[in-house]
Formats: sequence, C-alpha cells, structure tokens
Amino acid sequence: MPYLTWDDHTMSVHVGVLDDDHRILVSMINDLFGSLQDGRDKQAIVAILDKLVARTIEHFSLEESYFAKTEYPEASPHMIAHAEMTELVLTYQQECKSGNPDAFMAEKANFLWNWLVNHDLTLDKKYGPYLNSKGVL
Repeated sequence: MPYLTWDDHTMSVHVGVLDDDHRILVSMINDLFGSLQDGRDKQAIVAILDKLVARTIEHFSLEESYFAKTEYPEASPHMIAHAEMTELVLTYQQECKSGNPDAFMAEKANFLWNWLVNHDLTLDKKYGPYLNSKGVL
C-alpha cells in the first residue's frame, strides 16, 4: 500500500509538467517508505534517497525557471522555501548515509512527506493560476 496517494483534486497545480514531476516525487517517497518497511539494506535506502534528493532539486529548478519566464510575483518567498528545503534534504541525506536509515526514517521521513504535501497544497497551488494566465498549462 502506498504511503501517499496522488490526488488530482487536492494536489494538482494545473501545470502539466509540474504535476508530472509532483507525481514522480510522490512515487519516489513511496519507494523510500516501502524500502524502509521492507527492511532493505542501507545501500538500497541511500540509493533511493539520493534519487529523491536529486529529483527534488531538479524540480525546484524547473519551477523557478517558470517563475523567471513569467515574472511570477511570489517567486522570492517560494524560492526561499526551496532553498531551505534543499538545505534540509541535503543534511538529511548526509545523516542517512553516515548513520542508521531506520533512525533517519523515524526522525526525518515524515517531515519530508509533510513538507511535500504542505508545500504542494499551499505555495505550489498559488502559482498554478498565475502560470496558467501566462499560457503555461
């Protein structure tokens, strides 16, 4: 059973390529949780986390490119949130690599999941209508 299930009604930002990325991030979070629940070894968990971190950073860059192209007026606080999250996930990634993945899970994974959902449902939802008004669908 997935840890998080994508829901178009509550999670979509109505920008196709960004929703596609969000779906991939949800799938990757589910893979991370599944690997921990299945008791996979540390190397497998770190590999999944590495991919999740890289994809998250790529996604932030993609969002920010749309902000720049459309002169999104709320770009600055959104980009600050991206920078803060990037710093946190890189720290968490290092902690997982140098420590116990189970401890990482207990302390950090729920935060990552909550952040993704809350970020998507609050900040990301704000840019959807604006980007749509600029022809980004």
